[in-house]
Amino acid sequence: MQTLLMGILIVGGSVIVAHFGLRLVRRKVPLEVLKQHHEVAGFIIGVLGAVYAVLLAFVAVAVWNQFEAADVTVAQEANQLIGLSHMA
Repeated sequence: MQTLLMGILIVGGSVIVAHFGLRLVRRKVPLEVLKQHHEVAGFIIGVLGAVYAVLLAFVAVAVWNQFEAADVTVAQEANQLIGLSHMA
């Protein structure tokens, strides 16, 4: 239950911060300036998306390797318990 609440708080907080950040930028920066940078922003967002995808892939591989290591450890412990039960 605490994990669900923490997830909701993190996601909700991020959405609220992004919303108020957008409102602040729209209020402070004139529309003409935003239109001038519209094409460049598309390329920057594309590059950031690619970097995020690569980072996410590295995280997924690292987590998978840790999962496999834990699986090997569990198998070794199970084999040792079987060995102990045969000795008894």
